[in-house]
Amino acid sequence: MTSHCDTFNEQLAAECGGQRPWSAPLEAHLSECPQCARTARRLGHEVELLRALEPQGAPADLLGRVVATLNGGHRE
Repeated sequence: MTSHCDTFNEQLAAECGGQRPWSAPLEAHLSECPQCARTARRLGHEVELLRALEPQGAPADLLGRVVATLNGGHRE
């Protein structure tokens, strides 16, 4: 891990959900830093898993619960 890894970890997080190839500076860093490359593979796998999940609808009473939370327990 180099002194630039914090910057590249932030850049990796920002680019993680996007299309590959990643930006040239990030690709260059990943080719030089095994620890960041492992992190990139793990994050890429996690994004793939999340994208494979079926969308879930919100509970029917969600709006009432939010309103109640914002209004000190009163739903109206």
